[in-house]
Amino acid sequence: MVLEGAIHRTITEHTVRLHQAARADALRGDVEEALHHADVLTGVLGDLARRWGTEPHPVAPAAPSATTPVVPPVRADRVAEDERFLLAVLVEQPNAVDEVVGWLRPGDFTDPAHGQLYRCLGALHHRGEPVDRITLLWEAQRRGLLADGTLSGDQLTALCDGVVPEPGSSDMAAPTRLRATAELRTDR
Repeated sequence: MVLEGAIHRTITEHTVRLHQAARADALRGDVEEALHHADVLTGVLGDLARRWGTEPHPVAPAAPSATTPVVPPVRADRVAEDERFLLAVLVEQPNAVDEVVGWLRPGDFTDPAHGQLYRCLGALHHRGEPVDRITLLWEAQRRGLLADGTLSGDQLTALCDGVVPEPGSSDMAAPTRLRATAELRTDR
C-alpha cells in the first residue's frame, strides 16, 4: 500500500511537470521541452512498473473459453463451495499459495469472481506482499472488483471469515477436487 501511494505521488509529480512544460512550449510555439518530459515520464513509468512487479502492457478482457465444460447445477453448488473453501484456505494459510500457483489458473474457477480473487492472491504472492484479509481487500479494491460489481463486500467478508479446517482433516479434500477439475479441463 505504501509503494502504491509512492507510485501515485511520483506519477502525479511527473505529469504536472509534463503539463507545465507543454503549456510553456505552447506559448513559445515549441515542443522540445514537452517531448523531453514525455520521455522522462515514459522512463519513470517503466521503472515504477518494474518496482511494482509487472511490465506495462495492455491486456484485453479474457473471453470465456469455448472448451469450458458445462457443470450441472447440483454439482455447480459443490464446485462453488470447493472454490470458496480453497480461497479461504489460501487467505488463512498464505504459504499454501506456493503449492497451487504452479498449476491453478484463474480460468480454472467456475465462478468468475472466485477467479478474480485468485488473481488478486496471485498478484500479492508474485509481488512478495503479505497475503491476508486486509491486503486481499486492498488488492480487490485496487483492481476495481468492488466498484464494478464483480464482487461484493459481503462476499469477500464471508470468504475471509470462512472456517478453515485443520490440515489433514477430511474437509481438506476440496483443493484436491478442484485440482482434479482443473486437470480434466487441461486434458480436453
